[in-house]
Amino acid sequence: MAKHSSRDARFKKQRLRVLARDNWICIYCGGPANEADHVIAKVKGGDDSMENLVSACRMCNNRKGKKPQAVFLGQTATPLVSPSSTSPKTVTAGVKGPCMGQARQFES
Repeated sequence: MAKHSSRDARFKKQRLRVLARDNWICIYCGGPANEADHVIAKVKGGDDSMENLVSACRMCNNRKGKKPQAVFLGQTATPLVSPSSTSPKTVTAGVKGPCMGQARQFES
């Protein structure tokens, strides 16, 4: 059995905090979220802070990949879903999302 690093344990707790903050709702499509997505990818200088993490379903997280939110949303032509408690990096917009027909948010 592989050993988990302390970083993995810290990120797992952070992921659960992000999912709880966003009510387990994918901010991209409005479906059930089970992952934490980095708004600014770690390879592009992002970190694991609450301000840089948002809830996402696996499909949206994989589709977004390392792209900035604005580029990803430009490709899907829709803004982000607005959870009841939003990240400081986002603002609410009332536009329908592609997957679940939910309102979404734009990065400010």
